[in-house]
Amino acid sequence: MIDPGTNKPNATPQGRHRRSRYGCRNCKIRKLKCDETKPHCKKCSAYGVRCNFEHNVQDLQSITEKKSENAPAGKRLMRLRPVISEAIWSSNGSTSFLLDAQDQALFKRYRDRTIFTIGGLPMVDTWGNQTLQAAFEHPCLMHGLLAVAAVHDRHLGLVPCSRRTLRELHHWSRCTILFAEMLSCTIKEEFKDPCWATAATLGILTFASTDVDAAGKKQPWPLGAADSSDLEWLRLGAGKMRLWQLLNPLRPQSAGAFEALLRDKDPVALILLCMWYDSARRAKWWIEMRAKYEYAAIRSYLQLHYGEHIAVKRLPPD
Repeated sequence: MIDPGTNKPNATPQGRHRRSRYGCRNCKIRKLKCDETKPHCKKCSAYGVRCNFEHNVQDLQSITEKKSENAPAGKRLMRLRPVISEAIWSSNGSTSFLLDAQDQALFKRYRDRTIFTIGGLPMVDTWGNQTLQAAFEHPCLMHGLLAVAAVHDRHLGLVPCSRRTLRELHHWSRCTILFAEMLSCTIKEEFKDPCWATAATLGILTFASTDVDAAGKKQPWPLGAADSSDLEWLRLGAGKMRLWQLLNPLRPQSAGAFEALLRDKDPVALILLCMWYDSARRAKWWIEMRAKYEYAAIRSYLQLHYGEHIAVKRLPPD
């Protein structure tokens, strides 16, 4: 029953369900009990976002933000992302993660800058809307996105050292640990997309990170001595295909023949990888971070051992 004087449901044994049903979408996203005060609930006002009982208000839109119909679609999308307020956190019920001031700055750079560079404009909605929303409910994904933003900072030269920072390593480590915990349990249907997004994030982190030191004491693969970390990104890719089968079995698992040829330093496989590096490095910054080292190393190795072959001679310079 509805009390005409207050326009609110009377207290009943089913009150909790009605509160969840009639509350605003923002409170549902943040897993809070909405007080259902219209037109603006108290929870949204305190958080600094526009209450969205009405369908024409975007999720988690800042009170100070105004929609601009003339702005490019991608940029307009980003102005509708969650605001940086006094507290941002991610929680799945068992694990909670509160972002400090530096993490909030990383989050903002990821939201306003990095998502446009990961997979191109067709992927902006995926990385900017779906993945960001899932990150508030899955700490492993939030840690992963912050680590990607930190790697992007290094690529752009925004940090004094080109080596991985402690904050980047911390978020990468926490992402890996929490992701392993997620995989150790039965993956529920609603967790499949966040699980795949986290795997993709770890793939970017692994590919963009190299152990080549500025002093040149350690040579990149395949010039350097064999190491357990060689071709780590390929092993992770094989693991992602296994995960793809578990989450959405659309195609059979790769047999991994190409990785075996690379480990044997087969010249044809090396030439193919070299050609892919030369093409892909211009498309994505996180590919360039590895390609700038390994392309030159593979080309040097091929020139040293197979320099007479015409395909090796035709490889473009670094």
